[in-house]
Amino acid sequence: MKNEYNVNGVLNLDAKESEEYKEEPKQMEQIVQQLLKQLSSELPTPLYENVIRHEIEIQMSDGVKLAGVAYFPEGRGPWPVILHRFPYGPCEFPEHDQAGEIFARQGYVYFTNRCRGTGISEGYFQAFEQEKADGLEVLDFVSDQEWCNGNIGTYGASYMGHAQWSVAGTKNPALKTMYIQVYGGHPYENFYRNGMLRQDIWQSWLTGNGGDARSRSEEEKQVLHKRAFSVKPPERIGEVLLNDPTEWAKKIFTSPQESDDAWQKGFWKEFETGAKNLELPILLQCGWFDLFCQSQLDSWRALPRQTREKSLCLIGPWDHFGFTNGVLPYPDSDKYGVLQLKTAIEWFDHFLKGKDMQLPVGGVEAYSIGNDVWKFWENDVQSTDTIQWYMGEHTLELKETENGEFHYIYDPKHPVSSLALGLNKGTVIGPKAREREKEGVYSFVSDPLEQNITLVGKMKVELFVSSTVPATAFTLALFDERPEGVYLVLNDITDIRYENDHFEEYEPGTIKKISLETQDIIWTFQKGNRIRIDISSSDFPWYNAHNNTTICWGKATESMAANNAIYFGGDTPSKIILPIE
Repeated sequence: MKNEYNVNGVLNLDAKESEEYKEEPKQMEQIVQQLLKQLSSELPTPLYENVIRHEIEIQMSDGVKLAGVAYFPEGRGPWPVILHRFPYGPCEFPEHDQAGEIFARQGYVYFTNRCRGTGISEGYFQAFEQEKADGLEVLDFVSDQEWCNGNIGTYGASYMGHAQWSVAGTKNPALKTMYIQVYGGHPYENFYRNGMLRQDIWQSWLTGNGGDARSRSEEEKQVLHKRAFSVKPPERIGEVLLNDPTEWAKKIFTSPQESDDAWQKGFWKEFETGAKNLELPILLQCGWFDLFCQSQLDSWRALPRQTREKSLCLIGPWDHFGFTNGVLPYPDSDKYGVLQLKTAIEWFDHFLKGKDMQLPVGGVEAYSIGNDVWKFWENDVQSTDTIQWYMGEHTLELKETENGEFHYIYDPKHPVSSLALGLNKGTVIGPKAREREKEGVYSFVSDPLEQNITLVGKMKVELFVSSTVPATAFTLALFDERPEGVYLVLNDITDIRYENDHFEEYEPGTIKKISLETQDIIWTFQKGNRIRIDISSSDFPWYNAHNNTTICWGKATESMAANNAIYFGGDTPSKIILPIE
């Protein structure tokens, strides 16, 4: 595969590819202006009128210089500092001027630092693994400045959350708290689900931030992402499309088991210990429709008890960007402010300035979708009461059913399309409908519910399945069927071989019980609605299309079709177990 560039070095796009992205900048500008208007009405009264902006260069121990910008309140310091480290956007910092000015007017120095090899920071961008060493040096630099009063909080979302987790084990006494948004400290869960790569997001991220893609327009990056689906084996995407081997991606794309060395040795293993050893108060904020929600909840559960007692996990009906997109209404979803910025100020005011705080600590503050209320769960969200629904002939029953089976052809070259795309576990436009039956999908549907049922925590699933190949995948999607439409609640996937964090051999043609726990959710199915489960073997490109071989997806160049089967009833009682409130 060869990319074609014009004389100016711009990736050649056909008319259709270009037209798809023309409206995105206009739409984004409209969103920004609307958000700024909302923010002005809900943030605390500014303490300072004027903001002073200084560009600051940090020389690292290896001689590399990193760029940064500090936003100061006008007046005499020193002040508490909000530290933010990021790799995105153009060389300049205009996208951070608004945040910098907001925090500075509240009496903070807001210091935003360009990651190594991004923007005008020197060096090579080796994603993820470089952030610990650099982050610790930047933290030491900031704490030594005369304008820092010895109280620092870290702040940021997504990759900027990763940068925070990377320094979670620091002993720098100036670091008092962290506010980590939409990124978990459980690395395997960030990238994989039961042996299956979250392909759409990580391939998209690679083709947007690997090699020479960083100098490309957003339009070009989108096209590179599309072209990446044709690269075989996938581990070569970097060198084929981006003029860079992108070793970090190679390692991740070829490490599908949590037991693999990539996760159990070196950087990522050390990274995971950040939550387990964290002593600082921390606010973890995510959304039910964000792909990192589960990883953040896992990180919350990994925190020491004494740390959880002074910390908070906040989960709203939001996507990766903090929005409530879609057709479902979410009353009071803005309780914690636009993009939760007023919450960030209240949190930092408490831990960096000693002010009183109304936010709860010691548990999970979560939005219950369907009955649309916020509820505080001391320590964790997980109900101990359960109800079992058995799968039958297109049905979900509260009693055991008769034997039946469904066979279908799963061809990786023609996978079932995902309902969830991008950075959202739901969809960018919110939960949406799908036909009950389509090729390669089998639906189990309940009768109309006689009373409300609230699912709280992880749904357990037991499926009896078989395949004609030595390796394949099985997917599930949980839906809420309402009179006005069908809504995706959650989706999940597993490799038929995946047990106890690694692959075990599967004998083709044998019936096997596979068990999994889905990702967490709080969702109320209202009286009169139906619960629906769709079973298939692909959810592409949200997850990689299994090649139906034992060759690692990242290294595979070929695939083959499989005859897969689902069994239910009698001696093969496939079922779901709902944790209910």
